[in-house]
Amino acid sequence: MCNGRLGVNADLFMWAPCLSCVFVVTNLNDHCATKCARRDEKLQETNRTFFRPFIVELLRFLLITLFRLPDVKGTPMNQPVSIFYSDDFVVDGAFDTIGKAHELAKLLNESPITGTIMVSPSPANRGDIVSVHDEHYVDEVLNGHGGQFSGDDESATSVLASTGGVLRAVETVLENGGCAGSLSSGLHHAKYDRGSGYCTFNGLVIGARRALSLGAKRVLILDLDAHCGGGTKELIGLLRDQNIDGIEQVDVSVSSFDQYHNSSFAQLKIVGASEYLDTIKNSLAEIADPQSIDLVIYNAGMDPHEKAGGVTGITDRVIRQREAMVFEWAKSHELPTVWVLAGGYSGGSFTKRDVARLHRITVEESARVYAEVATI
Repeated sequence: MCNGRLGVNADLFMWAPCLSCVFVVTNLNDHCATKCARRDEKLQETNRTFFRPFIVELLRFLLITLFRLPDVKGTPMNQPVSIFYSDDFVVDGAFDTIGKAHELAKLLNESPITGTIMVSPSPANRGDIVSVHDEHYVDEVLNGHGGQFSGDDESATSVLASTGGVLRAVETVLENGGCAGSLSSGLHHAKYDRGSGYCTFNGLVIGARRALSLGAKRVLILDLDAHCGGGTKELIGLLRDQNIDGIEQVDVSVSSFDQYHNSSFAQLKIVGASEYLDTIKNSLAEIADPQSIDLVIYNAGMDPHEKAGGVTGITDRVIRQREAMVFEWAKSHELPTVWVLAGGYSGGSFTKRDVARLHRITVEESARVYAEVATI
């Protein structure tokens, strides 16, 4: 029989190996903790230098593949400028906004500009237009009523064809980068449910809306027509009311027609000839984080010109400086860019051919900057 002391000693003896184990285990834990810390550091370094970039690029690839996000950052900007035009753009006897497209196309065919490619686009469809405009208004126009031009099937063909030019230009630069143009107007006065100022469907906002559907997050509409883009501002606001964000507008005008109040997404400045170029330069410089812009849609109006509907002092030279400034700014930030013709009007001795020569400056400067060719 064991006495009390023997029992105590026996208990100590019995627990001694366990205490030793605790000591050993504690030391092992300390050793393992040190090794684990070192291993974690190595894993973090591996994650930082290999796995994280790999995962980011994999996700980027999947997003681009599955959701068609534009991925043109780093794409060479020096490439030919695609110019979209078809004879369907033009209605016989149309106002200069539409009719001059044919004159400019003739001029470009007679005297081609190196670094440009003429492309015939497929037309827009009803769905493209109602993504921005009221469907009842759209149907009226497409049925030959309610537009700003002749009320017949030819007018419907024209507005779908010219809007298609803007859409194909947008799709081209989002896929390939660089610059493209459409020999159609942006028609920036067109409102949600009505035409205005000889504008039926707003190609600028329709093009921007298409870009968002292709995955763009931020689209800048740069409007340098003589007149204010009140229709564009209205349509952007209505899209925002539907939680469709991502389109913004910068507008420098020389006329108060279709004027609007500035907002968080639309900035308007109305100036004279002496402040014109400096105002454009400052407006571009004020654009926050330009590298995050996925697409620029440029409404390249010639109507600020002193002979094409604008103000005295804005000459051919000023227009060329303006175009150079816009395209060089866009290219410096690697921004895919689409231009359209916008305003510019004949009158008196200033013919439609003269208006086309002014618009040719846009083509020349876009080719000089993006295709890096001497055009003058």
